[in-house]
Amino acid sequence: MDLLDDADILRIVKRTGRRFRLAEQARGLVRDLAAWSKDTFTDDQGRLRHAAGSSEGGRFAPGDGGGGTSSSSGSLTQTSERAYTGRPVQISTRLNAAQTGAIGEDVITRYLRQTEGLQDARPVTRDRNNYAVDLVAGDQVIEAKTGLVSNVPSAQKWRTTIGEPGPAEKAWLRNASPTEKAAHNQEKMVAIMERKQRAVDEISQRLGRPLTTRTISTIINPDTRTADLYSFPGFHPNLRWNTPETRDAYVGSYRY
Repeated sequence: MDLLDDADILRIVKRTGRRFRLAEQARGLVRDLAAWSKDTFTDDQGRLRHAAGSSEGGRFAPGDGGGGTSSSSGSLTQTSERAYTGRPVQISTRLNAAQTGAIGEDVITRYLRQTEGLQDARPVTRDRNNYAVDLVAGDQVIEAKTGLVSNVPSAQKWRTTIGEPGPAEKAWLRNASPTEKAAHNQEKMVAIMERKQRAVDEISQRLGRPLTTRTISTIINPDTRTADLYSFPGFHPNLRWNTPETRDAYVGSYRY
């Protein structure tokens, strides 16, 4: 596949007339988008797929603008044993994507409450599972990402996914060149990042205070019930596990 360089990506953003508001992350986002375009045609098991578009709508639960309920209970126990040590691990516990994500979000919520003292950590909404952001905690809006230790090397990443294309988009993708597909999907990713920022602005307005953004990612081993946690400032389309940035973002491993 022919990948676009940074200049191509910036031209796409300019041509669409969008001004996404993550100005302080713009340089990093361009680099992330370039990496994401390389990975966008594989799923989390390394199988080929088409990246697609989806609406990330949804509305806030009643109350203070972040009133989703959480089933998080019990304590995490910190451990020196990591779930992930650099290579895939075979597991016997079978989890689908929704179950994996639910475990990760639960672990992250408990971590925020127990370790960082953010007792108000909770889901942003209880109405939709595909809202643009996941959690609110204190003055932070948090995106929660989860991966399994069994992921093959090509799938050892956390990424922002875009859903199944509609009929017209599928028809266009069948005839599009690799370069056109890459440009199309990068443009859709920019739109998703914009929707995330709009969600942050809406939550901020409802809460009546400025909010910062953050990504907390986990790698879990459901057999040993161990989760490695990583914390990154801001939102990111693509984060690979085996990078210096990710190693520096490690905050600890926990039994759940």
